[in-house]
Amino acid sequence: MIRAADLHFREGTMHPTRIALASIAAFFAYFAVGGLTFALLPSMKNEFLKYPNIYRSQEAMRSAMPVGMAFMSGSEFLGDARRA
Repeated sequence: MIRAADLHFREGTMHPTRIALASIAAFFAYFAVGGLTFALLPSMKNEFLKYPNIYRSQEAMRSAMPVGMAFMSGSEFLGDARRA
């Protein structure tokens, strides 16, 4: 359980709880914005489909997605940790 005292900021200290929460929020925000972009602008999908030599197919993306999500999550965590 997260307590308000855990989220209190003190100068010069790193708060792992805040970093973890910011990383999780960034992860979900990234996919929410991306999903909304492709849902509201179907022309984006068509644009990617025009260039199969540059962009991966949906099947290829599905095979790489778990690894990509793991590394993206790690990069968001490290980026937040550096700012703390």
